[in-house]
Amino acid sequence: MFRRMGRLCLVWLLGFCWASLTGQAGELSESQVKAGFLYNFARFTQWPAAKSGPFDLCILGWDPFGAVLTPYEGRDVSGREVRLRRRVGLDEAASCDLLYIAPSEARRLVPILRAVAGLPVLTVSDIDGFTDVGGMIELLSVDDRIRFDVNLDSVGLARLHFNANMLQAARRVIRQGERGR
Repeated sequence: MFRRMGRLCLVWLLGFCWASLTGQAGELSESQVKAGFLYNFARFTQWPAAKSGPFDLCILGWDPFGAVLTPYEGRDVSGREVRLRRRVGLDEAASCDLLYIAPSEARRLVPILRAVAGLPVLTVSDIDGFTDVGGMIELLSVDDRIRFDVNLDSVGLARLHFNANMLQAARRVIRQGERGR
């Protein structure tokens, strides 16, 4: 029972963080919900060593969020202030803490993931099949709701750890030897 309650609390937190952040109620846009997910993924992830300086939330490729992410800038993640870095290049990806890979980068996805493989960079995208090719968190639209899949193998290689409730809220968790949809 407590497990289910924890999962429901996390889903509520992830899904409605934008409304609590801005004080708005009612319908949220897909971009608003995804922005909230990005911020909360960062909050529910533990990195291997404490870094100093800002927490870099980066967008690689065309930025689908626009001003929707702006309210998260300056907020706290693991005692560090969030800094948004938009339209980063592949050469900058390794310096990010969270790297959102935009759909515009689908053709370059494998080289991008290779560039950050094994580094403590949380990779997130809504490119179809993202977790199947080594991405960590794939955002999906399922029955008009935003859900997410997790590739725990990729997370482990990066020496990152997710809160157990976050994993319970995932639609699908890929572990060693599990592939495909």
